[in-house]
Amino acid sequence: MISSCQIDRNDWYIGYQKIVSTVANAKNETDISEQLLWDLWYSRDNYISSLKQGALSKEEFELSKSTLKNITKKIISSQSLVTYQECVEDLQKLKDDGKVKYLHKALLNRVFAVAAPQHFSTTVTKDAFEYICSYFTQKWGV
Repeated sequence: MISSCQIDRNDWYIGYQKIVSTVANAKNETDISEQLLWDLWYSRDNYISSLKQGALSKEEFELSKSTLKNITKKIISSQSLVTYQECVEDLQKLKDDGKVKYLHKALLNRVFAVAAPQHFSTTVTKDAFEYICSYFTQKWGV
């Protein structure tokens, strides 16, 4: 399916490859760049998923940068259930401390999806979901 998107949605595929590669390279870095943090947690569309509603405000992003950086490092190091649960707790603390209004699980999910795209995906629009279902039906009769 992704191979077909290389042709059908070339613009998306190039952006997708770039962010996946950037995160993969971050595994060898000691720090998370400001740009990567922005792309993962603030950007409305980072080629992994688009979030219009449920995204961080600029103020929330700025207040949460340190925690988001730590969460990102955890995720890049390990994409386990334990890591996910720890990250949810970290996000809950941001909410409890008044730095964010909501528990941003959709953002967390897309960071997991970019850190390990072979294992995770994110929520999709109805049209994208129907496209994927159609592909699976044609390919495997699901």
